[in-house]
Amino acid sequence: MLKHTDVEFEPSSQWDPHGRLFRWKGGLYRAIEADIAPIYLDLIRTGHIERLVDIGLIETELTDLALDGYPLILRHRELPHVSYGFEWCAPMLLDAAKLTLQLARELDPMGLELHDAHPWNILFDGTRPRFVDFGSISIARPGATWSAQEEFIRTFVNPLVLFSYGCADQARRRMNDLTQWGVRTRDLYRLLTTKQHVGHRLDRWLGLPGAV
Repeated sequence: MLKHTDVEFEPSSQWDPHGRLFRWKGGLYRAIEADIAPIYLDLIRTGHIERLVDIGLIETELTDLALDGYPLILRHRELPHVSYGFEWCAPMLLDAAKLTLQLARELDPMGLELHDAHPWNILFDGTRPRFVDFGSISIARPGATWSAQEEFIRTFVNPLVLFSYGCADQARRRMNDLTQWGVRTRDLYRLLTTKQHVGHRLDRWLGLPGAV
């Protein structure tokens, strides 16, 4: 049984409602809270996690470790380089957005969702985006809309619109400002010099049906 003094917790994970990231003997681990542990165990033991990893979830495996206060410990593959959404070019931000949507769609039939959906959940493994916030996987509320929908719009969709209209500096500035938390839709239209074809252009980028 590991004790808290045996491991090094990642400060950035202290707001995760489902657990804490920590380092131990050179590995990157996630300590999981008791209320969500059965859900995560089911994902792994049924093999559903393999499909999620194929889509772009970070590689994750069960361990036989135990940490005081946490019934389940997972180990993640750690990526060697860290970059942030406000540093990315438009195609990288677009790939990250597509990955987020693909994972959300895959989780939906299982009664699960991503409870947050922003670029800080994603790191690039070479040219491929990887969703690294395993703790974002949550139980969805039956019949409710995606709880992270507005966040996805503010941190992915609206910045991509600004990129598409040559307003990259404005997009990066707001993505890097945690008090703004992305680009609010009401601010988006004030920043654009024209609103024509905004929806069509974005649909084409995301590859949605009916895009022109």
